[in-house]
Amino acid sequence: MDARHSASHLEHFERHGWVLIERLLDDKEIEAALPGLFALYPTPEEFHEGQDARGGAFRSGAEAPANQGSDPRFRPLQFAGLKEFPFPDQTLNLLALHPAIIAAAGDLLHTSDIRLYQAETFAKYTGVDRKSTRLNSSHITIS
Repeated sequence: MDARHSASHLEHFERHGWVLIERLLDDKEIEAALPGLFALYPTPEEFHEGQDARGGAFRSGAEAPANQGSDPRFRPLQFAGLKEFPFPDQTLNLLALHPAIIAAAGDLLHTSDIRLYQAETFAKYTGVDRKSTRLNSSHITIS
């Protein structure tokens, strides 16, 4: 497997129950997935210039008609930025199954039987106030 983590990562996980493995994926691997990501979401430039109709759902406040649900604690558009696996783009799909991620998961969990249970992206844009959202998911941030 493609191990990009260290024994200190494993020790930290054992001690604290979490670990941050910086640079687990390199810039080229991330950049290769951007076209697939921006097929799902407006680029930051498109969003902030208002060029993409998909941006409207991110700007709708709690009072918007499209955001009125049967339970006032939850808003239908609060998950407008959530897209679940599988994605239309294979490069983006394969990122979730990257050998370095599988290797880290196997070593952290002490098993070679690693299976993908869930993968998703969640876009957020600078300047959009979502304080009316009680649930929060911060998988990715697009500035």
